[in-house]
Amino acid sequence: MEGSAGLLMPHIKSRLGVEEKDGQFVTVVHDSEGKPSALTLDELKVDISSNKAFAPVLAGYKASGGSADHGGDGGATKIS
Repeated sequence: MEGSAGLLMPHIKSRLGVEEKDGQFVTVVHDSEGKPSALTLDELKVDISSNKAFAPVLAGYKASGGSADHGGDGGATKIS
């Protein structure tokens, strides 16, 4: 769904932070309460994608079948 990134961005940003560990800055995933957690970025992705509240926004990314645009020329036929 075009434009859905803006809807999700505040939710994603609220779940991410940066901490310094051993002189290196690392991304930290926060829990739903905003506290640092042991979640990885991949686990955060699963957490967000399995949240039913986000389903209407994420549904557009699950498109498949004949009408889904998979890149390319959109099914255009070149006529010589």
